[in-house]
Amino acid sequence: MLRAGVPGGVPEALLALAAPVPPDHIVPQLAGICRLAVDVLRARDARLVLEADSDWRDLLPADGPAHRPSHQMEDASPDGVAASDQAGGRIWVDRDGRLEWSWEEVPVVERALRGGEVVIDTRRGGGRDAPWPVAAETVAVAPLRLQGSPLGALVVGFEEPDRPTAEGRDGLAALVPHAAEALRTARLLLSAEGRAQRAERLAQTLAEVGAQT
Repeated sequence: MLRAGVPGGVPEALLALAAPVPPDHIVPQLAGICRLAVDVLRARDARLVLEADSDWRDLLPADGPAHRPSHQMEDASPDGVAASDQAGGRIWVDRDGRLEWSWEEVPVVERALRGGEVVIDTRRGGGRDAPWPVAAETVAVAPLRLQGSPLGALVVGFEEPDRPTAEGRDGLAALVPHAAEALRTARLLLSAEGRAQRAERLAQTLAEVGAQT
C-alpha cells in the first residue's frame, strides 16, 4: 500500500515502473524513474546511479568518452578511453536519458550504498559529503535494494534546505521499492540479451571455422 503524501495519479505510474520493456526502451524507462522522482518529491533534479558492470555497460555508446556526471567535480577517468571499455566505476542516468560514466566515487552516494539507508545532506548543515552529483541545497540518496542485494541508488536534489519534508520522505519511501524492481527487471533483460548475443557470435565463429576446414 502506498503511504500518505503520494500525489493522486502517481500509484499507476509507480506500478508501471517495473513493467518489462524491450531492451531499447530501458534507458527511457530509467529516465522516467528520475522524472517521476522530481514530480513526486517536488525536487529540482534526480539521477540514478548504477554499478558499471558488464550488463549496464551495454547501455553505453561503444565509442562514447568516459566523463563525470557533474560540473562540480573533475573527471578522474583515463583520457581518450571509451567508457564501455572500462571495468568498474558508476553509470549515471539523468531524467533526459543521458548516460554518463565515472571512476570517481561520490561520498554521499557511497555512504548511502554502504549503510543501506537514505542519506540526506544539506549545505546549511555544512555539506558533509559535498561535492554532490546534482546542483542543490539539499540532496537525498536512497539505496535501491531487493532482498538485500544492492542495485544502485536514486539521487534527488532539492532547492530548499528544509527538504524533503515528512511528506516527501513518505513519497521517497513509496518510490524506492518500485524503482528497485525496475532496475532488477531491466538488468535481467540486459543480461539475457547479452547471453543471446554472445551465443550468436559464438555460433557464427564456429560456422566460419567449419567452412574453412
